Amino acid sequence: MLLVESIRKKLLTQRRDLFRQVAQTEEELRWFQSDIESEVEERGQEETMVQLLDRLQAAEKLHVHINYR
Repeated sequence: MLLVESIRKKLLTQRRDLFRQVAQTEEELRWFQSDIESEVEERGQEETMVQLLDRLQAAEKLHVHINYR
């Protein structure tokens, strides 16, 4: 019976370790996901800024062209 109890304890220890690893991996994945989401948001903001600057530059060129014809 001692052998069975020893195996049982080892398996329970391994099970606890696996649960800890799963919890840690899930936490890392949540961190990566939030990091990726913020990067995507930053890129979107940068692209929007570039588009606005392009439109402003185009409007300025048109204004200059109309006023100096």
